[in-house]
Amino acid sequence: MRGGGSYMHTRLHPEPQRLPLAPVAARPLSGLAGALIAVEWGSDRGPDAIRRKANSFACLAGAPPDGVMAHALRSLRSAALNFALVTQGAVDLYWMLVND
Repeated sequence: MRGGGSYMHTRLHPEPQRLPLAPVAARPLSGLAGALIAVEWGSDRGPDAIRRKANSFACLAGAPPDGVMAHALRSLRSAALNFALVTQGAVDLYWMLVND
């Protein structure tokens, strides 16, 4: 159902729980310095693609003035898992650099 929001069901909590589970007071982030970011390398692993992605991740994780020094980067190897963690509120955003 469009516009109905996202819900989670588990064996321990069979009643639907509205997502995100994180406290509403924790949102929005004031910047990326406190962000937990899910990242992915994607399927293109050619030298140019890897270099661009590594540079992009370095900008997220690096110290200023070259980066924003995000709190942490996580790579789960699955876009579906990353999206699920964002909707759950377990990570703050999902970042993936895609080649044109």
